[in-house]
This record gives sequence, C-alpha cells and structure tokens, in this order.
Amino acid sequence: MQRKRRKKKRFGVFLFLLVVCIGIGIMFVPWAMQPENFREVKNKINGFLYKEDFPDSYNAKSLILVDCSDDEIFVSKNENEPQIPASLAKLFVIEYASTLADLDSIVVADYGAISLTKPGSSVAQIKEKEYFLHNLFAAMLVPSGNDAAYVVADYCGGLLSPQAESCQERVRIFMENLNLHL
Repeated sequence: MQRKRRKKKRFGVFLFLLVVCIGIGIMFVPWAMQPENFREVKNKINGFLYKEDFPDSYNAKSLILVDCSDDEIFVSKNENEPQIPASLAKLFVIEYASTLADLDSIVVADYGAISLTKPGSSVAQIKEKEYFLHNLFAAMLVPSGNDAAYVVADYCGGLLSPQAESCQERVRIFMENLNLHL
C-alpha cells in the first residue's frame, strides 16, 4: 500500500515538475527567439570555450527579417526607427563610379582614404594595397565597407580632378559630382 502511495506521490511530483518546466519553456521561448537577448551569454560561452574574446557578429542599429510568403516577422529590432540609408548611398556611389571607371580598373587604397572611415563603421578591412574596382564595390555592399567607399570616392575624385592633392579634396570633389549626377 505504501509503495503505491510513493509511486503516486513520485508521479505527482514528476507531473508537477513537468508542467512547471513546460510553463517556463513557453514563457522563455519568445524571449530566446530575440537574438539580442543571447548576445552577451553567447560571447561569454565562446570566451570560456575558446579562451578568447569574440566581438559581436550582430551589430545592426535596426533590422527586420520578414518571410515574404506570409509576412511573418522572424527577427526585428527597432524596425520603426528612421535610419540613414547608408547602403542606398553606397549603391549611388557604385552607380556613379561605374560611369567614371572600368570595373577592372586597379585602385590603390592609401592610408588617407582608409583613415576617413569612422571607427567601428566598417567591416571590410581594406588594407593599403591594390584592388580591382569591382572588388571594392563588393566590399562596399557585402560587409558594408565604408572604408571601401572612401577608397572608391578618393580614386574617382582623382579621375575627376587629377590636380587635387589630398584625399579629402578628392572625396569632396567626387561627392559634389555625385550630387550633381543624382
């Protein structure tokens, strides 16, 4: 008789714990689906496992990822806050630059143009060396390389005004002409 009571009591405790775990899981899943909620935890785990710090791989100020078939939002962050359309501006730079130079042109990326990039605003990692123009275009779009955009503006500004002496002057000339072009 006592064995049956113990079994019933154990089963009751097990059932209670199961219900509590499911309840916590139901409340936890929506929170866990937001990628920014796990960023710090993920970085701590990676640091512990690999004995080094990992930078955030997700650094957008705002984003939205939507399934176009049914308009379901998968991920969103500050999706209603207005942002300056940097990628759109880069498309305009590419469109205009492609009217000035051939895609296979060799462009020398110098320190002056690269240094115009604000710290933390580019992940293209452009170095002081030669690039094909089309590779710089790809670096502007795929990793959103602002450093590549400055190198392109510097190069094209030099084409527009060969007498311009500084990269700031060449970038300014390029931007003035880009605005006229637009």
